[in-house]
Amino acid sequence: MGTQNPYDFETFYHAVCADLQTKGEVHSMSKQFSLLGDDNERIKFVLEKNFAGSVHWKDFNFSPKDRSESQKLRNLGNQVYQKNRLSEALEYYSQSICLAPHPLPPNTYLNHPQDQEDTFSYEELALGYANRSAVLFQMKEYELCIRDITRAFNYSYPNNLMYKLFERKARCQRALKDYARALESMKEAEMWMKYSTLSETKTAGFKKDISKQIEFLAEKVNAMTMEEIENMDNFGPHVSGCLAKPPPKLTENHSNVPCARADVKIRYHPDKGRYLVVEKDVGPGEILLIEKPYSSILLPEFYTTHCQTCYQRVSAPMPCWCCSKVRFCSDECRLDAWESFHKIECQQLDLISGANLGKNAMLAFRILTSSGKIYLEYVVNKVKEELEKPENEGGGPEKLGFNEEGVYDAADYRTIYTLVGNTKQRGVGDLFKRGLMAAFMLKILELTPFFFNGGSDPRNVKVQSFIQDKILVGGILLTHLQNLPCNAHEIAEIEIPSGSVKDSVQSEIGAAAYGTLSLINHSCDPNVVRHYHSSHAVVRTVRSLQAGDEILDNYGYHYAVMAREERQRKLYNQYYFNCNCIPCNNSWATYTSLSQAAVPLAGTQPEQAKQIISEHHKATKQYKKAFDHVLSGKFSMFSEALPILLEHLTFLDKNITRPIREYNDCQEAVKQCYSVEGNSYRTKVNSKKEKEMIV
Repeated sequence: MGTQNPYDFETFYHAVCADLQTKGEVHSMSKQFSLLGDDNERIKFVLEKNFAGSVHWKDFNFSPKDRSESQKLRNLGNQVYQKNRLSEALEYYSQSICLAPHPLPPNTYLNHPQDQEDTFSYEELALGYANRSAVLFQMKEYELCIRDITRAFNYSYPNNLMYKLFERKARCQRALKDYARALESMKEAEMWMKYSTLSETKTAGFKKDISKQIEFLAEKVNAMTMEEIENMDNFGPHVSGCLAKPPPKLTENHSNVPCARADVKIRYHPDKGRYLVVEKDVGPGEILLIEKPYSSILLPEFYTTHCQTCYQRVSAPMPCWCCSKVRFCSDECRLDAWESFHKIECQQLDLISGANLGKNAMLAFRILTSSGKIYLEYVVNKVKEELEKPENEGGGPEKLGFNEEGVYDAADYRTIYTLVGNTKQRGVGDLFKRGLMAAFMLKILELTPFFFNGGSDPRNVKVQSFIQDKILVGGILLTHLQNLPCNAHEIAEIEIPSGSVKDSVQSEIGAAAYGTLSLINHSCDPNVVRHYHSSHAVVRTVRSLQAGDEILDNYGYHYAVMAREERQRKLYNQYYFNCNCIPCNNSWATYTSLSQAAVPLAGTQPEQAKQIISEHHKATKQYKKAFDHVLSGKFSMFSEALPILLEHLTFLDKNITRPIREYNDCQEAVKQCYSVEGNSYRTKVNSKKEKEMIV
C-alpha cells in the first residue's frame, strides 16, 4: 500500500482507501460492510481483511531515560540559576529529573532496554532534586522545596553535601513556623558537617551560623505550649501527598445514583432516552452532582505542565519510573497512575499520543487500559444478558447502566458502555473509518501487556482464544469510538490574569468519560454549569428550577454567543438531534442584541409591575457593586459577592421577562466565582515578566 508514516493513523487510513480504489473494491466493500449487524461483526470483518497487516512498529515506542542528556540539562540549569533566571532553572532541573535513570517501579511488567549500569546509580536523580530544591527555596516555595530535599535523600545524595540539604530544609521549616522540625533538621545539618569537604575557614563559619540557628530554634521550641507540641502532627506543612484540592461534598447523596443529590432522579422517555430531573424546587448556586470520571486523559500538549493523575499544574514534578514523557505531582499520583493505566501504556506512549487518533480515541484506549480485559468481558456479557431481559423481569431501556443492586454507579463500567453511540444515524463510510481506527488501536494494544495482564504467558495463549479476545476488545473500542464523541466531556482549567477577570482564558486540558453527567441533555439556555476540581465534575444550578424540571447542560453552543442556525447545524452534525429549547423555538437574539430593559413577566398586574420595577432598581445597585468586584478580579470579595449575585438571579427568575442582558451578565459573574474554586490559576506579571502561579 505504498510508504506511510507508521505512527500516523490518517496516513494509514488514506492508504487503505487508495488501495481499495485502485483495486475497484470500494463499492463491494461498502455493501458487505453495510450488512453487518453490530460492532463485533464490523471489527471481525476488518480484522479478517487484515487491513492493518502492513503496519509494523518497533517493540518499544517511548522516550526512555538518558543519563548524559540529564547531566547536560542539569548543567544548563546551573548556568541560568547563577544568573538568577529562576523559572528557566526550574524547568531545566525538572527536565533533568525526568531523564535521569530511575529505579524500576513495583510489580513491573516492563522489560525495557536500559543500560545495566543504570540500575545501580541514581546520582543524576538526587542531584537534580537537590538543585531544584535550591530554586524552590529562592522562590519561597518552601513545602515543594522540602519534598525535593526528601527525594534527594531517597536517591543517595552524596554524603559530603548532605549538610547543605538539611540546613536548607531547616530554613524552609523555620519559614513555615514549624520550629520543632526545623530544630531537628538543623541538628542533622550540624551532624553531617563532619563529612563536609569545605575548607577549615568555611567549615568554621558554617558551624557558627548553624549554632546560632539551633539556639534561636531551641528558644522557639521551649516557648511552645504543651497543646502546640501535641498537635504538631496535625499542623505540619503539606510535604507529601497529591497537590490537588479535594472537590466539595454533597450534603446528601442519592441512594441509587451515588454521585447525585438525593432529589435528583433518572427518567426515561423513548424520544430522548435517559435524562435527569429534580424532584423539588432548587435555587441558583446549588450543587446537584459531583462525579469522578470512570476514565480520563490529560491531553499530550499538557504532559510537561500538569500531573497525569490529578491534572493539577505542577512546578516541581516527579517523573515516571520508566519513561521521560509524563510528570506527576506526588508519589501517590505516580503510583495511582502506574497501577491503574500507565504500566500498560508507558512503553508505547509515543505511539499512542503521536498516532493522530484524536482525544476521543485516546480516551477509548484509556478506558480499556484502566479497566483490564477480564472486567470488560464480564461487564459486556452482563449488559447483553440485561438487554435480553423482558421489562416485567427488570429489563427495559430505562434500567440500562444500573447494576444488580439497582444502583447507577459512576465507577461501574456499564454506565460508560451503555451510553448512546448513534450508530443507526452514521453512514457506512463513518463506521468503516472507525472500524479501521479500532483495528489500528488493537495493533498498539498488542504491543502492551494488556492482553496478558492477568499473568498468563503470551506464548501459551491459544491462537483461537486470542482472535476471540481481539474481536471482543476491538468491538468495545469501536463502541467507544462512536459513543465518546457524543458523550465525553472536557476537563477544563481557567487562567485568570491578575485584576482582569474579563480576560480569563479557559483551556481544555483533558477529556473524560462520566456515566452520570452524560445523561444530562442539552439546552442553548442551560440551567446548570460544570466546573472541574482535578478530574471531578461539579454541577451547579445557574437558574431557578421547579420540581419536575429537567437538568439541562450546554454542549458548547450557547444562544448568547452563536446564532440559531449555526447552533442547530453543529448540534445535529455532532449529536444527531434538532434542538427544541426555548431560545431555538423563540429565536432569541445573541448577547450583543439582547434587550437591556427590565420588563415584568407577562400577566403581571400594573400595580405589581410598578413595585417590581422599583424593587429591581434597588436590587440592581447592590448587584452592580457585586458584579464589579468579580469583574475587577478582587478574589477576596468573591465570597461576599456570590450570595448577592445568586439572590439577584432568583429575583430575575421570579419577576423579569427573559432574555435580558443583565441576566446573562449575572450568570457569568456567578460562574466566575465558582471557577476560581476549581481548576484555575492566577497569573501576574512581575518585574522579570514571569508568571506567578497560585494553585
